[in-house]
Amino acid sequence: MKWNRIVLIFLAVFCIFGNSEPAKQAEKSKTVFLDKKIISKSLYGRLIVKFSPKTPIEIRRKFFKDMEVEIIETDVFGFDIAGFKKPIKNAGSVSRDIAGMAYLLPAERVIIEYEIELPKKKKAKPQGGCLADVRSGGEKKFLEHWFDKEIGISKAHEFLAKRRVPLHPSGIVIVDEGPDFGHPDIKPVLRYRAGKPIYWAGDLAFSSPEMLFGNHGCHVSCLAAGYRDGNGIDGVAAQNAYLLPLMVDFDGDDAVFASDIARGLKYFKKLESAGEIHWRVVNMSFLFHNSKIVYAAMQELSDKLFVASAGNSDEDGIPVNLDRAPPNKKFYPASWALPNKIAVAATDENSKLADFSNYGKNTVPIAAPGAKVTSCSLKGEYVRMKGTSMASPLVAGTAQLLFAMKRNLSVAQVEVFIFQGATSASALKYQINDGLILNVRNSVELLYNAIKNKNP
Repeated sequence: MKWNRIVLIFLAVFCIFGNSEPAKQAEKSKTVFLDKKIISKSLYGRLIVKFSPKTPIEIRRKFFKDMEVEIIETDVFGFDIAGFKKPIKNAGSVSRDIAGMAYLLPAERVIIEYEIELPKKKKAKPQGGCLADVRSGGEKKFLEHWFDKEIGISKAHEFLAKRRVPLHPSGIVIVDEGPDFGHPDIKPVLRYRAGKPIYWAGDLAFSSPEMLFGNHGCHVSCLAAGYRDGNGIDGVAAQNAYLLPLMVDFDGDDAVFASDIARGLKYFKKLESAGEIHWRVVNMSFLFHNSKIVYAAMQELSDKLFVASAGNSDEDGIPVNLDRAPPNKKFYPASWALPNKIAVAATDENSKLADFSNYGKNTVPIAAPGAKVTSCSLKGEYVRMKGTSMASPLVAGTAQLLFAMKRNLSVAQVEVFIFQGATSASALKYQINDGLILNVRNSVELLYNAIKNKNP
């Protein structure tokens, strides 16, 4: 019996520090939220734990109680999220405490993996960087993109309208600062329930979403799915597409946690299961750490296409080859090798890689315009920005348009039509796979002909 106990302890410790493949949670439990006063103390950090599927909620609760953390939400793509009641001085000591607690767990109820989320001295941020050049002064006339003809946005929509192609309505989840709900290019493309927009913004911001509004979120949202009325910014997505804001406080004073992104995705998944919304595309124009829980969410949501910005250079202002970057130089989520993720680099007016854009022939399969891009900003205005943040939503909007043309397309099929429709630029062939640049019109026409010929 003594040796059996030693073996069980060894297995528990191994499971903690090993990085096993995520297993689906076998049982569902009631979602539990922290008291708002505790949530506001977010600088204290979070503990995110994936238990064995055989571990009942009672044992999980006891574990968190003994660790002196309070549960925020359970069963978030197999993980439980809890908040520390006091600041963490040493993450290593917390890891040792977790290892000690694991000794008390029955062998079949071990911790599979965990992570400790600490407030960052350098905040997580949108990528690429929300670099503003010129404010447009709130013009209400149609603001045509310089790259519209190059990548065929207007021609794609004209093609579909001329052939009267029916488009199925669906949403794009935008993980970013919140878009201004009152902006004339945003208000008509929000999804409403009981007269209020559908969004996710964390516990504190649900009552006051405007606290998370930001220029970056407005800019990205309009590029993907701005209201197509011939005024202001017309987005790439279908006329009947709608925005699903997953709002993260990138520029505010509070800590930003990757686990909130996973919580928001779980919320939208729940609404979709209830038949309230339908979505296939997620835009991720930001930089985060190598988060286990966000990776697990993307992995489980295999029927969704995640479009991520490749990132705007490193801390020294030097663009990064993501293929060769060491772990401390990788940009997530762009660097994750997932079949339902596309990383997007940015090009300039000469179809060359923008001087700020990361790249990688194996990691980054496509580029899109990301220099001097005009789009929406707060207070109904428009602003010009540059960054891979601007390139990513152009691809995300294209993906939504393809899903709208044929709702039951797989993620892999949409990726094929995006890549096959792309044009090739010789200046990019050493930096991006086949030097591909997004072409919306080509991708739409390829899918149209495939549907017409009943393939797919």
